[in-house]
Amino acid sequence: IDELKQGDVVFVKSVGYDAAIVKILKKKNRLKVKAGNMEMEVSLSDVGVKKGKIVEAQKRDIKPDMSESSVASNINLIGMRVDEALSKLERFLNDATLAGLSEVAIIHGVGMGILAKAVQEHLSEHPLVKSFRGGEQSEGGGGVTMVTLK
Repeated sequence: IDELKQGDVVFVKSVGYDAAIVKILKKKNRLKVKAGNMEMEVSLSDVGVKKGKIVEAQKRDIKPDMSESSVASNINLIGMRVDEALSKLERFLNDATLAGLSEVAIIHGVGMGILAKAVQEHLSEHPLVKSFRGGEQSEGGGGVTMVTLK
């Protein structure tokens, strides 16, 4: 943490993107970083230092190539284990936010409800999620969760 400073570029492992350090929170062992228009707080253990790539945070944003057309508005998690599904869901929510999508659909199926419950618990604590609801019959009913992003 001592060799990091504001403006340094780090690789955020959980989202798979480079991001610029906005603020170093030494007491919490966390960093506030910015990638595109998305700011987030990450643990030091979730970042890798990018040697030789330093930018001034105020002058330049790191923008992954994410346009609304390159990111699907839904993700199908049917048949996945909970840990695998939540990992894919995390990446999907980050991609959708960076692409500027406001609403997405998560297809988890009905089954025994284990995956749906895990997805909804994850969404209830997610910093990029404004709200979520079960799908209407025309959207897939109980096998789908509709998410409104911040």
